[in-house]
Amino acid sequence: MPRGGEAEGGFSLVECLIAMVLVSVLLMALAPVMFTAASRQVVETGTVERDAILLGEANRLSSLPVNALAAQAGCKTLPPQARYSHGLCIGVQPMGGGQTRIAVVVTPGTPLVAADSVVLVRTGSKGNPFNTGGGP
Repeated sequence: MPRGGEAEGGFSLVECLIAMVLVSVLLMALAPVMFTAASRQVVETGTVERDAILLGEANRLSSLPVNALAAQAGCKTLPPQARYSHGLCIGVQPMGGGQTRIAVVVTPGTPLVAADSVVLVRTGSKGNPFNTGGGP
């Protein structure tokens, strides 16, 4: 016991408990903000991945000869273990007049990100699929 009624330095148990309560109240107030930020990050990442897949498929299908497009039609699903789980469907439909309609649909594996699609119309031409005027 200190002499002369002087208190020892340091924190009392009550002061520590009050500090813990204040910190917990602050963290409880920040929890919804952090949850919203994390959810938005998941949506943004999924949207970027979905758009990258759509662009990649559109470029791939644009580079193929028109007579090879029918073999690309169909659907596939990447499992949840994949880096970006999604479903991919490609539809190929002859339109007449030498044109072919190609629809690519990407359905993300997470319900937070909406499905999206891109539609291409290819004109049947012999030779170079890029239509640069070159030969076969």
